Order: sequence, then structure tokens, then C-alpha cells
Amino acid sequence: DKSAPVRFTALKMAEQHPALVREVAALAKDTDPAVRLQLALTLGEFNAPEAGAALGRIAAASLGDVRMRLAVLSSATRSPAAVLGAVIAVDPKAAGRREMIDGLIRTAAAGDEKMREAVLDLVLPKENESFDAWRLEAANTLIQSGAVSPRLARVREQARAAASDEQRDLPSRQVALEILGRSPLTAAEFELFGNLLTQSP
Repeated sequence: DKSAPVRFTALKMAEQHPALVREVAALAKDTDPAVRLQLALTLGEFNAPEAGAALGRIAAASLGDVRMRLAVLSSATRSPAAVLGAVIAVDPKAAGRREMIDGLIRTAAAGDEKMREAVLDLVLPKENESFDAWRLEAANTLIQSGAVSPRLARVREQARAAASDEQRDLPSRQVALEILGRSPLTAAEFELFGNLLTQSP
């Protein structure tokens, strides 16, 4: 409808009609802020890929808006991986990006095993990416919650490098040590812990 208040009301009514997910998701680029905010809330009622994709588009375009971030996070419980994928693609310097990522990681950590593992696979760096501080923290949170991945051996390898790097910030090194402190411990981990314990303060 041409009237924003009508679209707003229609979105609320559409929450009871799962078959309307495509029509609802199509409003992700609506020009009215109130409609977009309601859409972010409404999408949480749909358990469909279209809803997750639309929520990701809204998140990526609204990271600096605190109300929109909260609305997206409240609706992302069914599709945190879809939303996270869209947010990771945004400029790392964008305002609100880190807050949104942290919220999505916490959401996934409280979800089921499949959800945690899907998000962990997005968090783990690819071959050409570095294990940035946010990735370390996110991986640690997800691993603590029980997420597993075929790439966990590489996570431990990179965590070992981060823990040994005196140029890295202290919080990142602490998170890396938390990751390494989980069983099974290897000889390399024992050697690292021993070296750190014997270093002069």
C-alpha cells in the first residue's frame, strides 16, 4: 500500500500468516523508518530462509541505529548465521558493527548445535584472513557453548600464535589461552604455558 501506516499494520497482521514470508521480506528496503523497524520485529515470527536473508539486509543497512540493532537481535534467534553473514560483509569500521556481531554470537551460543556450528564456521578465519580479536572472542564463546568444527585444529594453532605474540593486546592473548586451555592439551600447549609462567613480569 502507498500509505506507510497501512503497511505497518499489515506487517503486524502478517505475523499470523507464514505463507506471506516473501511479501513481508520484500519490504526490507522500505523507505519508511517505522515500517522497517516493524519489519525487523515481524521477521522474527517467520521460520524461513527469506526471513533470515531480509533480516540480514536490514541489519547491514542499520548498524548505527540502536533501536534497529535491538529489533534485529530480538528476531535473529532462528537465523543468526544468515544475519551474521550480512553483517560481517560490512566495513569493519562501521558504527555498531561490533555490537551487532557480539549480540549475534550470544544469540547463537544459546541456540542448538546446528546453529552454533553454522555461526562458528562464519567466525573462523579463511586462509587469507587473520584471527582478529573479535574472531578469537567469538570462537571462544561458541566453543564454550559446545560448538565444534573440522577447523578447530587450525583454531588452536592460531590461538597458540596469538598467545605467544607479545605484540598483541593482553585481552586477545588471554582469550587465546582460554581456547588452548581446553582438553585435549598437546605438548605444544604445555610448553607454551610453561614458557609464559616462567617469563619475568
